[in-house]
Amino acid sequence: MVQGEVFSAEVRNLQCQKGVLPKSKLKNLNPFLDSDGVLRVGGRLGNSDLPYVSKYPAILPNRHKLTNQIIEYFHLRNLHIGSSSLLHCVRERFWPLVLVVVVLSAEKLYMNVLFVLRPSQ
Repeated sequence: MVQGEVFSAEVRNLQCQKGVLPKSKLKNLNPFLDSDGVLRVGGRLGNSDLPYVSKYPAILPNRHKLTNQIIEYFHLRNLHIGSSSLLHCVRERFWPLVLVVVVLSAEKLYMNVLFVLRPSQ
């Protein structure tokens, strides 16, 4: 699993019920492992009436192939929506650590593809 590779120390500490280390990138997210072993964001949304995946989005690593594929999926599924709408769609289910940078780079990639594919006059 991707989370186990990238956040191995955090996953190991949470499995031992020690909590994350103070130097961890995840310390402000109040992370926890769900019953399937998925690393999720904890917080006040747990008190809301939202669906489980929205209350506790899965944490995704920055600059990972899976994160890029998820963002690309939402970008294509929603017909190439803008960056702020794409941020909202992704954050409904997932929590990439640096989503803004990844979304903007995905948009730039698609803009470059559009310019290359546009027929010459």
